[in-house]
Amino acid sequence: MDLKNKSDLEQYFAENFDTVFFPLLADIYRNENDLNRAKKVCEIGLEYHPSNIPGAFILAEINQAQGNLAQAEKYYKHILNSCPWHYRALVNLVKIETKLNRSTETITKLWTRIVRINPTHTEARLYLKLPPVKEPRPLKITSIAPDIKKETNKKEAKVVEKTESQVAETVDKPKV
Repeated sequence: MDLKNKSDLEQYFAENFDTVFFPLLADIYRNENDLNRAKKVCEIGLEYHPSNIPGAFILAEINQAQGNLAQAEKYYKHILNSCPWHYRALVNLVKIETKLNRSTETITKLWTRIVRINPTHTEARLYLKLPPVKEPRPLKITSIAPDIKKETNKKEAKVVEKTESQVAETVDKPKV
């Protein structure tokens, strides 16, 4: 079965509602903007596999896109209970919590978790009143490379010298 082929996945899912491949089919439907079908596939799949993080994430995003923020919030929290550092779930959840006017403390905790994962997250840094992160200067590796090349050439030269002298000794020695 081709896991990227919509027809194959549809046929397999129709015959096996308990498949762990349901997020793949739901993702195809979501990318085609067939959100109702994607949502139904996730709901069926999650009945059999309630701890499936990719399926729960797709369902959360669908609910968010459809404006069902309380339902999306529920799924994002479920994901974060199982996988506390799920970056995209954190980012989406903090946006929902803000829209739902959740407590400042709750929102601050979420932004803090996001900054721990991604210290350069601009929106989180602004919310937490942290200074912007300066762009790191690239390292100049070019200054090291010639030295390494010189050392390598010296070692190669020594090996070549030894090999040539060993060959000369072997050739010059009479066979006994």
